[in-house]
Amino acid sequence: MLETAQDWSIACDDIATEVLTEAGLFTPPFDMFELAQRRALKVIWDSGQAGRGRFMRLEHNAAIFLRPDDRPERLHWTIAHEIGETLAWRVAQRLGLDAAELSPRQREAIANQLAQHLLLGDAPWSRALQAEGQHLLRLKSCFPNASHELIAWRLLDGEDTKIVSIIDKGVVSRRRANFAARAPAVTQDEQRCWEQARMDGDASCEHVHGLLGDDRRARCRAWAIHEPGWQREILITWVEIE
Repeated sequence: MLETAQDWSIACDDIATEVLTEAGLFTPPFDMFELAQRRALKVIWDSGQAGRGRFMRLEHNAAIFLRPDDRPERLHWTIAHEIGETLAWRVAQRLGLDAAELSPRQREAIANQLAQHLLLGDAPWSRALQAEGQHLLRLKSCFPNASHELIAWRLLDGEDTKIVSIIDKGVVSRRRANFAARAPAVTQDEQRCWEQARMDGDASCEHVHGLLGDDRRARCRAWAIHEPGWQREILITWVEIE
């Protein structure tokens, strides 16, 4: 029987929860430097390497070589990803598969999903959603070591139908939906919403028209994630689909 995407997702969720529990990390923020230490993984700074991080087995132990970065979220993500690489075999085992037969693309996808759940946790994420709703900035305050973008993508795992759009310097750089393989085109209402957020910090639109070419109700909210030299807005659009 072929495993479904949901099977892979559940296996990754379970393994990430087990790893955090094994390390004695139960409440956010989840510190990936601490997790690496508790898993006997040395973190070694290497400013000369090309990539952000790499895992290597040394003579007597294992290490993650980490390129310095001014953004802490990137460092935590990189360590989480490298830890995820070391756990791919556990996900395969959980699904009754041979880890040696995983393709590089599958290992990368597993590492990414494990990293997301190591940083956000499963039960803590559910509790944060209940307390804060799908408010991006409030969720970020609960999980400071995870990026705004990572949190936004995690929201796509919810049961309600939605679209997440990342806008960099006024241009949509990434847009994904959890109800279709390809997200519908950006509407004028959504664009007005993120442009308003760029000026005011956040904005909402209660009626998004023409999203799916019919009269289905949709609404959106955008938050400005600005830093010196870079302007990003993150837009979430909720769609009513029966």
